[in-house]
Amino acid sequence: MRKMQRFCFYLFSAALAVLLVLSGCTRTISTPLVEMQSTTIPTAKTVPDTAPYPLPEGSSSSTPTPYPEAESLTETPLITITATNPPKNEPVSTFAPPATFIPTLDPDQVSNRLEGAFGINERPGTNGHSLLQITGWEYGFRSTGYCENGPYRWLDESHLLLFPNVGQEESMGMLEWTQPVVIDLDGNTWLPPIDQRSGQCRSVEWSRSLQALISSQDGNLIISDLHGKVLKSIEGKGYSGFVLSPSGEKVLAEDTWIDLVNDKEVNFGWDAGNGAVFYPAWTQDEERVFNCCYAYGDAASGGSGRFELGGLRQAGRGLSPDFSGIKSRWVLSDTHSMTPWDFDIGDDQMGIVPLFVPDAQAYVDVRDLVGIPPDQACRLTSISPDGNLIWIGCSETNDYLIDLHTYEKNWFTGERLFGWSADSQFALIGNYTNSKEHIGTIELFSTVDRQRQALSDTSLHEPVWSPQGHRLAYISSDGQTLVLVDAQSKSSQSTPLQDVFHQVLWGPGADRLALVAQDGSLWLVDANTTSEPEQISPSIPGAHDVRWSPDGTALSLVSGTDLYIVK
Repeated sequence: MRKMQRFCFYLFSAALAVLLVLSGCTRTISTPLVEMQSTTIPTAKTVPDTAPYPLPEGSSSSTPTPYPEAESLTETPLITITATNPPKNEPVSTFAPPATFIPTLDPDQVSNRLEGAFGINERPGTNGHSLLQITGWEYGFRSTGYCENGPYRWLDESHLLLFPNVGQEESMGMLEWTQPVVIDLDGNTWLPPIDQRSGQCRSVEWSRSLQALISSQDGNLIISDLHGKVLKSIEGKGYSGFVLSPSGEKVLAEDTWIDLVNDKEVNFGWDAGNGAVFYPAWTQDEERVFNCCYAYGDAASGGSGRFELGGLRQAGRGLSPDFSGIKSRWVLSDTHSMTPWDFDIGDDQMGIVPLFVPDAQAYVDVRDLVGIPPDQACRLTSISPDGNLIWIGCSETNDYLIDLHTYEKNWFTGERLFGWSADSQFALIGNYTNSKEHIGTIELFSTVDRQRQALSDTSLHEPVWSPQGHRLAYISSDGQTLVLVDAQSKSSQSTPLQDVFHQVLWGPGADRLALVAQDGSLWLVDANTTSEPEQISPSIPGAHDVRWSPDGTALSLVSGTDLYIVK
């Protein structure tokens, strides 16, 4: 298990034990969705005898068929894919091993040591492309998988936010300390203001729309430009962390919703610190916020409240490989909320999948809505981009894809979801035959007509969806063929590769693909013509965390303790 997974599990378990007070809950199915009646959320209460929930499209407001009589719902078992042996010549992973344990550096000396530590060297490029090497910190960067951004992130086309490793401590899992550093492509650096080193994932955030960094120091929120100039300081709102909205224009800090554009503030009156523990759900207009578990606020009306839902509690059965926090999402056109996690009521009711109605302080179990037997302990694992479809995993390897509008469900046995297309019309479903290399047998499933189609007769590297539309790309299991698929037309194009590759990445504009070879070299392919790949960098052993710059003009990667940029 990755370091961050272990650390987050214990951190959130401890936080939940302190923050949540739990009691019993009643669930029934009855009336249509209840609208908010006033601008102030009433006192927290147990779910009433009639729990609001959405009706299927086309239904009247009368009570729908109760869940015990749900035999008419779609529940046809689909064929289980039998794993095949991976080919003998499959590529060996170039993924770097975890960072060696290092002692925590003196926090009073970290800033001074980092200032001026990094430099940029120009290295020989390939085929006219330049190669820059960011080096100078002997301890390297934060581990891959530790927090959402891992070792670094791009800010704009010429600035990066680095997360240099300034210490590791064994404390119910490995805790990695970092002091973030901003660097531009000329080698200029500065340290965003934080309270010395940090083990938090969100000590510094980037607002692309405001072109500003947000951090907290001495209890204040600090907004800085890309050159380190402080643009704004908000007093008293940075003691317990903060969460930036998807647009980067709103912040949930302490118990206060803040509009960073017009300085409007709305105090929700929650317990201080909730924003530092969870990723809240923001509606599309970012006016309403649901924070699991369980708080709700409406910045437009001023209504807010923190409430209990009977004995509904978060349990937890392990963390996914990309886990970086407990995240909630609004679904069904911002009328309901869901949280991918485990929920129980005591030891009797296990694996509940709650569909929350925040403004009514209620929920209903999705298992009841779609007719999944209550003895199947389930957990929500994924929500489609449009918020209308969910994937839940249940006991005995039973997984379900569920339409929240119609309550139609498709049943899968022994298979997993690999991801949704950007338009939510397709999903990738299958199994790994080699989980280390992300190689497996994977099929394309249409969420519109519920049909499935094999992508290949043999195993393949996990496909990657285009950031737009419904195209995907993958590399054959032997690493020597690139395949592009149009899921809508079910057409495909194959391109032979000169070397052995193990990773493909779509460019920001979905017009180019980057390929990572087994030796760590980078190559480019036109995604429209699939012309012969062009090599753009020399071999870089141990290359990992390959990423595009926001404007698609550069690629970056980490190797050892250094970061490389190819332009």
